[in-house]
Amino acid sequence: METQTNKVLFLKGFVKLLKELQADVLLKACDGDEKAAICAHMIILSARSEVFNKFFESDNLRLRPGWKQPLSQS
Repeated sequence: METQTNKVLFLKGFVKLLKELQADVLLKACDGDEKAAICAHMIILSARSEVFNKFFESDNLRLRPGWKQPLSQS
């Protein structure tokens, strides 16, 4: 029973981490509709996709006002 409680607490913490307020990337379609934007996390996208990893390492990022520049890995 205690193990299940720990798993539930872990998952709740992970869900909290993934909420929009914790996101550091806003993905938008070409039309630029803010309502259709998806909040995401660079570290998760980079870990799961070589395309995103290369993109985030480039200097061509357009940052949302108030968001910090990602750290360079070089």
